[in-house]
Amino acid sequence: WSVVTNFKGDAGINGTNGAGVATGGTVGQILAKIDSTNYNTEWIDNYTSQVKHLVKAGVALKKGQAVYVTSANGTNMIVGKSDNSAESTSSKTMGLIAQDLANNGFGYVITEGLLAGLDTSAASAGDSVWLGTNGGLLYGLANKPSAPAHMVFIGIVTRVQSNNGEIFVKVQNGFELEELHNIAILSIANNNLLMYESATSLWKNKTLAQIISAVLGNGTSGQILQTDGSGTFSWGNNLGKIGSLKNTTQTSTTSATEVLLQSILIPANTFASGDSFSVSYSVIIPSGSNSGATATSLRINTTSSIGGASLLQSGSEGSGITYPTFSGKISIDTVGGTTYTRFGTIAGYATAIATFSNINWGINQYLIVSGSVASPRTKTFLQLIVTPL
Repeated sequence: WSVVTNFKGDAGINGTNGAGVATGGTVGQILAKIDSTNYNTEWIDNYTSQVKHLVKAGVALKKGQAVYVTSANGTNMIVGKSDNSAESTSSKTMGLIAQDLANNGFGYVITEGLLAGLDTSAASAGDSVWLGTNGGLLYGLANKPSAPAHMVFIGIVTRVQSNNGEIFVKVQNGFELEELHNIAILSIANNNLLMYESATSLWKNKTLAQIISAVLGNGTSGQILQTDGSGTFSWGNNLGKIGSLKNTTQTSTTSATEVLLQSILIPANTFASGDSFSVSYSVIIPSGSNSGATATSLRINTTSSIGGASLLQSGSEGSGITYPTFSGKISIDTVGGTTYTRFGTIAGYATAIATFSNINWGINQYLIVSGSVASPRTKTFLQLIVTPL
C-alpha cells in the first residue's frame, strides 16, 4: 500500500495540515483560492457580500457609473450608461460598474452588495441613491427624480469619502402607471381619467363623458348635471343652473303681414313638470305718417317658423314712437296625469292666452317673436329673454 495524495497536503499523512490548507477557520467556512499560486488558499465565510456579472462595455465607462444592457454579442452582455430621461435607458438598469472600462473592455457590474472606492463626498451616510443622467448618480430624497424623469433606486450610501466612499447596491426600477398589474391603459388620449371597474377588478382610462355615463347614465338631450347639495349628482331640467337664454339679434320689418322677427331655442328637456320661467321681449316702432296700428306676438313652435306655431301672447301698438315690453310667465304643471303649459301675463302691454296642454318640452321648442306694421312705419326687434324662476 502507498499514499498517492491527501486532501490535507503532503504532510497530512502524519495528521497535520500540509501545503494548500490554511490553518484556522470556523464552522461553516469554506476554502477559497487567494491567487493562482499552488496551494495558496484561505478560509472564507460561506456567502458573498457582492453579486456581480461579467459584461462587455459598449462605451467607455468609469467605476461607479450606472449601466444597463444595450445588446448582446454571443454570450456577452453589452452595457451602456443608464439615463433617467427615457424609459428605454432607465428601466433596464442592472447595477454599478465595478471598474473603469475602455470601449469593448470586459469587467464586472455589481447588481447587489457593497461597492467601495467611490467618490461619495456630495452625499450623507444613509442617503438614498437615484439614477441621474449619462450614468450619473443623485443623492438624497431632496434630489429624487420626478416626472418626466424616470425614478430608479440604485442603493444606499454607506460611507462618505472622496476616494473610498461606499454604496450598498440594490437596484429597484420604478414603474410606469400602466405597468401596475391592476391597471389597464388602452388607447390613452389627452384628458383621460382613471376609473375603477368592478366587473374586471381593474383601473381603466376613460373619457369624462364615459365616466359620467357609467355613473349617471346618458340622460336626455338638453339636460344638465345637478347636485342636491350633499354630493349626489343627477341629470336635471332646470335652466336656472346655467342662467338665462337671451337673443338680441336685431331684425326689422315694414310688412303689413305677420313675419318672424326673431326666435330662441329651448333645447329638449330643458324644462319639465314643476318648472316655470319668465319671458320678456321688446321692439321699437318709430313714428311715421301712417297712423295704422302694428301688432306683435309671442308664439311657440317646434321649428323656427310662425307656420303652425301656437300663440302665447299678442298685442298691438298705436302710432308714434313706442318701446313696448311684453312679459309673461310660463308654468308647466301636471294635473290628473295631464301636463299643462300655462302662460300668464306678469306685466306689460299684452293679452295673455291662459292655458296650453299640448306643448311637449321633451323635444326642441322655439319661442318666437313675430309682428306686422302698417306702411311706411318700421318695427325693429330688440331682445327676447328667457329666465328660469
